Amino acid sequence: MWHQLTDCLVAYVKEGCFDSTGDGNELIVFYEKLVQKLNFRLNPIKYVMITIYCSRQYESIEDAIKFLETAKDRMKGHVDALFLLEISQADKQLALGQHHDCFEHLNKIKVEVNQHADVDAKVFSGLANVYGLYYKRKDDHENYYKSCLQYLAYTPSSEMSIKEKKELSIKMGMSILLGKNVYNISELLDKDVINSLVGTDFEWLFYMMKTLGQGKI
Repeated sequence: MWHQLTDCLVAYVKEGCFDSTGDGNELIVFYEKLVQKLNFRLNPIKYVMITIYCSRQYESIEDAIKFLETAKDRMKGHVDALFLLEISQADKQLALGQHHDCFEHLNKIKVEVNQHADVDAKVFSGLANVYGLYYKRKDDHENYYKSCLQYLAYTPSSEMSIKEKKELSIKMGMSILLGKNVYNISELLDKDVINSLVGTDFEWLFYMMKTLGQGKI
């Protein structure tokens, strides 16, 4: 029942109680004592996702990057899994304030991804997500919006929590209002993710986007 065990492990490490870095190392110990020994048994993509979630418990971002680097040796031959580890490292470079290094890393990954066929959707999803985070840091509203649309194209709505949907909808809505060259928002309006704003303090943004989408300036 390796499939069932893998899904249980993914659900466990995603728990919000582990989000605080420097507040315990339960996931790191859990990974070293159990998960790491199962890498040949688990689905490579899900194994890497578990690895990435566990990396967030390192107090030092540099240590987290090294942790992800060591996981690459266990994923040799699994291209998609290696891409995800690279993307996560780029994400942590951004968290360190290494904006240029992060962007260069993402561009390198993008070139390599485009050279392969049948790349897992999670790779495109992760790549678009970190590109979006980068553009958000740079206040580049247009490219942030485009990156988020790509993220939504490769990320099933069922894999996003209500909180994630709401936060993404708010940020995308703001990028529409602030971006000088963001005009076509029909693609976003077709996504059910923006329905997460209904019944919240940002319901006005939902109706504003709908109004703009109808051309009622």
